[in-house]
Amino acid sequence: MCGVRWMLLCFKREFVESDALRLWEACWARHQTDYFHLFICAAVIAVYGEDVVQQDLMADEMLLHFSSLSMHMSGNVVLCKVHPICWFLNDWIFLQQYCCYHYF
Repeated sequence: MCGVRWMLLCFKREFVESDALRLWEACWARHQTDYFHLFICAAVIAVYGEDVVQQDLMADEMLLHFSSLSMHMSGNVVLCKVHPICWFLNDWIFLQQYCCYHYF
């Protein structure tokens, strides 16, 4: 739910302008994947979502929680988290395509 909002607004309401521009540039570069914007959403949740789990928030409360973080999130922290997530997923896809997982 939060990811849809972030993609529609292109992160411009969640991050200060310089961070939003850096995130856009990372998306447009398509360095590791054409779906880098989805990994940015996953990284935001990974970095800032601990309160959601601890407080067992409902969907509407999650949206409110992440909306309250607007302009208080660090684009650098999120970008640092994105790359390990991408590498993990790329390794997982490689293993599924080329290893023994087909026998299960």
